[in-house]
Amino acid sequence: MSSNNSSSDSNSSPNEWHRLFNAALNDTITAEETSQLTSLLKSSAEARQLWFLYNDNECTLAELKSAPALTAPVREAPARGWARRWNPLAAAAAGLVFGLCGASLVWGYVGSMAHRVTTLLADSFESGPSPRVTGFPVKPGVWSGDFSEVVGEFHGVRPEEGRKMLRFRQADYEGKPVRDGYVADLFRLVDLREEGVTAGEASLAVEAHFAALSQGELQGLNCGMTIYALDSLPPEGMRDDLFLKRVSAGLTETSEPDFEPRILASATRSEKAPSDGRTWRPVRSELRLPVDSRYALIHLRMHLRGSHRAEVPKPVMFEGVFLDDIRVTLTQSPAHP
Repeated sequence: MSSNNSSSDSNSSPNEWHRLFNAALNDTITAEETSQLTSLLKSSAEARQLWFLYNDNECTLAELKSAPALTAPVREAPARGWARRWNPLAAAAAGLVFGLCGASLVWGYVGSMAHRVTTLLADSFESGPSPRVTGFPVKPGVWSGDFSEVVGEFHGVRPEEGRKMLRFRQADYEGKPVRDGYVADLFRLVDLREEGVTAGEASLAVEAHFAALSQGELQGLNCGMTIYALDSLPPEGMRDDLFLKRVSAGLTETSEPDFEPRILASATRSEKAPSDGRTWRPVRSELRLPVDSRYALIHLRMHLRGSHRAEVPKPVMFEGVFLDDIRVTLTQSPAHP
């Protein structure tokens, strides 16, 4: 059987998972099996969970029976102190660094064992519906904002990820009553309960990539994002300009108790980048979700420097303003015993 077929089998068979895990822990893993283990741990969250449990079991931190999704019998690793004999090849494959008895476990690409990291969204506009152009969203699970379109390579600008990206066309949206915009806006609501979030024990992180072309005298890009923790959905007909004006005025629950939804917390990050059509600027922000959080609102924004000036026609028509490779992740602490 070829190595490719073996890798495929290891990804689909729990029995093969156990065999690979035991081989790694017993220092009998081969180079081919190391490759299979690497592929498995990168592609399967379920396998990663069982892998953690295998190592916890050796140090009496957890029991393998706590992985109900996998029903295959589990052979315990020999009590010979695998942490002292850990195969460097297997360690490199797993991307892990272990401290004795699991007191310190670093997962090379998703975070630490002290937290469970879940990717809620990874969107580079390769498939699925295009963002709505109706401004502020009032329902979770969709992008909505200013006029935009999904494009491939555009005037020499290549997508940051995949073959497609989002291009903003102008700084207003369908039905906007006041057409004075110069900022390209995109929003998305996340239903935290639907995602299984225990508010007060979780953080939401957002990362996105921004790029632009110069436009006459408008040179340079300002971009950024804000994450809001909300206690309820925005009401039907909520306008983004009214929401953002309230935010910028610093209105809080105590100063305006009738304002809905209540903004429980927010986190903002802004960056500057050249508008050269080649530079994709990553921006990342993270928010610890307060106990009463019910929804999270993600707001991505960008504008060309100088476009706020009165002499620049409004709404601003963009020749080349782009957004790509958006990732939303949740870090939730494990329940205390």
